[in-house]
Amino acid sequence: MSSTRNFVIFGATGKQGGSAVQWLSKSNADISVYAVSRDPSSSKAQQLTSLSNVKIIQGDSAQPEQVLNQVNGKVHGIFFAPVGFDAQAHIKEGKQLIDLAVQKQVGHFVFSSTDFSGYRDKDTGISAIEAKKEIEAYLTTSKLTYTILRPVGFLENVFMPGYVEAIPHFWPAPIIKSGISTSDIGRSVSEILLEPSKFDGKIIELSGYDALPEEWLKTWEKVTGEDLRKREKKMNSDMPEERMKLLKFIIFNQNDARAENTKAYFPWVQDLQAFLEGAKAKSLL
Repeated sequence: MSSTRNFVIFGATGKQGGSAVQWLSKSNADISVYAVSRDPSSSKAQQLTSLSNVKIIQGDSAQPEQVLNQVNGKVHGIFFAPVGFDAQAHIKEGKQLIDLAVQKQVGHFVFSSTDFSGYRDKDTGISAIEAKKEIEAYLTTSKLTYTILRPVGFLENVFMPGYVEAIPHFWPAPIIKSGISTSDIGRSVSEILLEPSKFDGKIIELSGYDALPEEWLKTWEKVTGEDLRKREKKMNSDMPEERMKLLKFIIFNQNDARAENTKAYFPWVQDLQAFLEGAKAKSLL
């Protein structure tokens, strides 16, 4: 019987899934990483083909049986992180994937949910967030061993148009804002899948940096030399309604996750300064 452990990463060309694939590929363990992509011929998927122990397979979470049938042997772990705003699709895909994982006796299930910013037991009015609550509840009552991750906003968002301009102009001064790098999310997924017994049944909130907007501005200026207050105020008024609701929810609510709690599990998470310095070294800033 083969001792190889098989891990299936849905959304392998996305930020979280792609990072998980990369970190798993660095492991010295005897593993096979099945990176799931709707289009294996895409440039992002092809970039993964050079990684050790990685196999690109065609599919998505809408047809999980088709995906898992391509795995050679037992599935030891699954990573699932729904993205976008189609809440009903997320719920359907999440539940059917969990049901199939139970049926196939998958070893461990890692679900990347979200930080609920004080609204875990209250309705946010945002369907994409409420869908993650429903998937969480379904997973915790299943027969699977599992870990739920609740990441805050990605530090990589600083590369998005208008994001850093929002810090001085739109972020409420008294509210602590948090961030986590997608690389660190992927690294945490890798550690969980490789040592599932350490994380079984855990719900882990993920943050690498928590600070008032003033501290975000100071750190940005320390690393880049730029005072963000001098940037022009920008706000995209053409956003779809659901996306605008989510943006306002993120801006005006304080995250639940705290870096000090995350570091109890993953002491290596990056803070904002380390993240920006890394980005600067790669000429991304």
